[in-house]
Amino acid sequence: MGHLNETIAEFHEALRLDPANTQAKRLLSQAYQRTGDTKNATKFAEASTTETPATAAGDLLGDFFVPQWQVPLEGAGK
Repeated sequence: MGHLNETIAEFHEALRLDPANTQAKRLLSQAYQRTGDTKNATKFAEASTTETPATAAGDLLGDFFVPQWQVPLEGAGK
């Protein structure tokens, strides 16, 4: 969880420097989803949908591929 908190802080810094950074909004949404904070996940997902995605297939967060901006919740499917 500590790494996710650091990641969230980095994305917020990226948005402070460039408020129109769609990639940061999308990845911030994914990071919040992984922490279980659906309110902020939804907020940043909605903010990112008004702009063109970086790729048609998805985004890279950490070391795994995330299709269509969906992040598996930890413990899901167990």
